Parts: sequence; structure tokens; C-alpha cells
Amino acid sequence: MKRNKILVALLSSLLSVSMASEACSSLAILDKNNNVYQGRTLELTADLPSWITYYLKNTQNSLM
Repeated sequence: MKRNKILVALLSSLLSVSMASEACSSLAILDKNNNVYQGRTLELTADLPSWITYYLKNTQNSLM
């Protein structure tokens, strides 16, 4: 029984440590005039590719 508790504690700690990671967050905001503003955070230390997204006027997107 004591061995099972130790194994469960060890497994729990290994899973919690292995799940910790770095990630970026991205967001898209729609204002009252239906203008879309996008951004992201840069928590990662690696150089990530960046790109510009352009929405044509009167184009439907998933934010509307």
C-alpha cells in the first residue's frame, strides 16, 4: 500500500513537470466598426515567423 502511494506521488509529480511548457497567446479583436485587430504575445525564446493578415472590406470572417 505504501509503495502504491509513493508511485502515485512520483507519477503525479512527473506529469505535472512534463506538462509545463512555454507558449504564445494570440488574439483577434473586433471593434464597433467591424475593424479587426490581431496580436500575440512572445513568451517563447525561439524566433517565430510573423505574417500580416489582411481582411478585404465587406469580407465575412469567423469573428463577425
